[in-house]
Amino acid sequence: MKYSILLFVFINILLQGCILEKDNDSSEFSENWKSQCHEIVDEAFYNYVTTLTDNTFSSITRYYYDSSCTITNSTPIYSNSGTYTISGEVTISSGVTARKIDVIILKEDNKDVDIATFDLISIISGKLYLGLLTDTLDSTSANKRPIDLDFNDPRTKI
Repeated sequence: MKYSILLFVFINILLQGCILEKDNDSSEFSENWKSQCHEIVDEAFYNYVTTLTDNTFSSITRYYYDSSCTITNSTPIYSNSGTYTISGEVTISSGVTARKIDVIILKEDNKDVDIATFDLISIISGKLYLGLLTDTLDSTSANKRPIDLDFNDPRTKI
């Protein structure tokens, strides 16, 4: 009986370790991800490439004259970087499973900043999706984390 209790405790500790490891595992997201081409205003467009690796990220935004984001304009490139943590799974209204991602932006255009965002992240059919931001769920705090994914703004691996 004493050994079965010890075995039970040992297995429980191992299982908790596996769960914690899965909660913090960001390897499935470690890639270079490119956004779609977005229109800012008439005849001005942008896209960005985000690199996720080992709980750090960097992102570069480029500006373009055309809607296919091929002809760059002279607007300076915008960049930011920082760290992120991936945690527990959530099931959104569409039934898809997403993970929570907490991001700390530490640099914006080489200037030190400290900005926290609280979002969702998921890979579906090889595309990366983030949370759908709204006026009330704008990712500025854990209580304002989006509850759905933005299926209109996928990122693709490059």
